Amino acid sequence: MLLGPSLLKGRDSDGFPQYQEKFIRDCIRKFPYCEATLLQELVRSIAPIEIGNDPTAFSVLNQAITGQMAFVDANYCATCGEKGADKRCSLCKAVTYCSLSCQKLHWFAHKNMCRCLQEQDADLEKDSPKLKELKDDESDLVMETANFLQELCLRAEEQVAAAGGCPAELRAFPPPSAEGPSFTQD
Repeated sequence: MLLGPSLLKGRDSDGFPQYQEKFIRDCIRKFPYCEATLLQELVRSIAPIEIGNDPTAFSVLNQAITGQMAFVDANYCATCGEKGADKRCSLCKAVTYCSLSCQKLHWFAHKNMCRCLQEQDADLEKDSPKLKELKDDESDLVMETANFLQELCLRAEEQVAAAGGCPAELRAFPPPSAEGPSFTQD
């Protein structure tokens, strides 16, 4: 089996590209310049994550290479990783490709997950009105909580002002430092 296709093959259960994940982790592990800051950051980001969980080694490596551009809403080819992929699987519409050849190369790995992705999309469309209602309820709750906290702060400010300012014991309290709160041991 060629190295390229094996990197694209996903787990049967969920399509996660486990060989790609292991390959990237192995490359990072074998990188010869251990003192490199970027390598140390990659290791710190990837080491505690179990294979199959987010963030993937690919996404961490991609973000390290491209910087904050990884957060830009851009589609990447599922096969080669090319940015700006504008073609989608015609069945599930969930996976993007930069070309027909990349789609054909990826099909053997994608075909097992394609039907599941189609079903998930259909379920989401069916549940969409319920989700919108839940989001609206959540937004209302957030707004009510924010209004309550704002009112609480205003009342507290009024009480402090009416009492002639902050009590002496609060004014004597050291201001928070850039490192966070400081604690003293009794």
